[in-house]
Amino acid sequence: MRHFIFLLALLAAAGLSAAIDVGGCREISSGGTYDLVNDLAGANISAPEYSSSGMACLKITAANVVLDCHGFGISDDNYSSNRYGIMVRGNNVEVRNCVISGYNGSASTGLFFHQSGVWMHGFNVTNVTAFGNYYGLYSYDYHSSSGGVTDLNLTNSSFHDNNYGVRIYSYASRWRVEGVNASYNRYSGFSSYNVAMRNSTFINNTASYNNGTVAQNCGGFYLDYMLANNTFINNRAEYNNGHGVFFDSINGTLIGNSVNYNNGSGLILAPTGTSSPDFMYVANNSVRGNNGSGIYTGAYDSFQELDNLTVSGNLAAENVYGFFMYGRVTGEVYNNTAEGNTYAGFYFVSEPSGGGRDMLNLTVDRNVAYNNSKGIVWTSATRHPYNLTFLNNSALESWEFDFYAGVNVFNQSDCSYIDIGNLTSSGGRPIMFVNDSSTISDAEVAELVLCGADGADISNVTVHGSDLIRNNGIQLFMTRGAALHDLQMSDDYASFELVQSHNNSFTDISIEDSDYGVHNNFYYVNCPPCFSTSENNTFTDVNISRCPVGYEFTHSMAGTTRVVGGTVVNSTQYGMLVNYSAIQVAGTHFCGTGQPLRTYDYTTLNMTY
Repeated sequence: MRHFIFLLALLAAAGLSAAIDVGGCREISSGGTYDLVNDLAGANISAPEYSSSGMACLKITAANVVLDCHGFGISDDNYSSNRYGIMVRGNNVEVRNCVISGYNGSASTGLFFHQSGVWMHGFNVTNVTAFGNYYGLYSYDYHSSSGGVTDLNLTNSSFHDNNYGVRIYSYASRWRVEGVNASYNRYSGFSSYNVAMRNSTFINNTASYNNGTVAQNCGGFYLDYMLANNTFINNRAEYNNGHGVFFDSINGTLIGNSVNYNNGSGLILAPTGTSSPDFMYVANNSVRGNNGSGIYTGAYDSFQELDNLTVSGNLAAENVYGFFMYGRVTGEVYNNTAEGNTYAGFYFVSEPSGGGRDMLNLTVDRNVAYNNSKGIVWTSATRHPYNLTFLNNSALESWEFDFYAGVNVFNQSDCSYIDIGNLTSSGGRPIMFVNDSSTISDAEVAELVLCGADGADISNVTVHGSDLIRNNGIQLFMTRGAALHDLQMSDDYASFELVQSHNNSFTDISIEDSDYGVHNNFYYVNCPPCFSTSENNTFTDVNISRCPVGYEFTHSMAGTTRVVGGTVVNSTQYGMLVNYSAIQVAGTHFCGTGQPLRTYDYTTLNMTY
């Protein structure tokens, strides 16, 4: 109906006069309806407004114009710069049924909207095909807040095999882009730069097989410097060499998009500048097979924060990260599924590059992480997370850990900012999270995480990873002086994973069929160069059987770790692997192992049989 009223207005403005035939390149300086009657070629109409050397085939300077190409082509083979198939400088213009090609010199354009410091408004572009141009469609006003293009409807058109399919370099408002295919372009399908775009909608569009890289700031939809109230619904971005969708907007909505197999990340929400979003709503999107994050939300500079973020009902599968939340984020992440991602299903980190803000008030609720390398990872980097709450989530069948807490190795207090409730793990068993000096006994869990749990006492606990693969175990992060004894461990990734944890005792423990019996992990920290690891722990009467690696100690030089008694049996790789560490071993028996003992540089090893 809106489109019909617009056409009536154009006809009324043209005085209901008969259409004017166009058989050659020309300037259209009077309102009316213009029909192409044959193919046009070249560009011989002076168009110096953008560049002094600019030339156009058709230049529309009048208002209230309908240009119908009736499927005829407008083409060029000159290869010179600043040549345009159609240049539009008037208001209330409709362009339809055109095929524009060959305007491929630098800054040459198939369909060009341009004014300088003047607001242009009222455009319909439908059933237009542009290929082999530098820009398929280009809107330009050099970032002038006093001018731009508003009320543009771009529908049912194709922009392929250009350098850029659709390029927006002007202030823009109330654009509606629907049913447009921008694929196989050299750089991006849809792209914007230095743009203040408001109240605009992209719906049912496709951008695939575009060849620009992440380093070139390219992708299927690379919509940078967008500002407010923009909506992105049911679009498809696949097999692009850069990101699938890069969406920089304050107050944005992204629903039902399919973003698959891109060489960068799938869907990125990364507001820039000094303003922060009042809300971002991301729901029911499917992102699969991307070579980065499936869905990334976070700040790209130190000014930004994401307020009132909602991420709901999305599927992220077979990416590097499923969901990556970065920087200062406030909101809720719920009812999402992350499956088969090669590093983590859900990854939360509190510090963005460039200085950063703390992560604030993020609730993670009713999500499922299945068959990822790690299910849910939280790392605080060097910023506090503040009120990071996990409720009613399931993290299942991860290849390493269902839940992993990579806290800042110099801020034990970070452990107190996280709250975990009802976290279901592999085999339907729970994950237990302890961040105080609790006494835990007589429990069966899939995973136990001690984070800042100084002085905790853990006894008579059975830790059993997945029934299908080896995963989970007991993790100690920034924990000191804890006593762990009388434990049964089996089918774990690392039955014990230690990070920056000291002076703990491990006594009368059975470990079977895990990838690592004891894994002493470390972080490299630029302070300047030093290593953060675990020292002065004592393992007494720990019996390890059928684990490829019994003990692995790395960078434990500051204090001496002791292994007393116990056995390491049938370790197919190493009974004990030691690197840059000080270890005392007394009375421990190694039987049937591939290599009982392997040491590397700067190792101090004292063995007593």
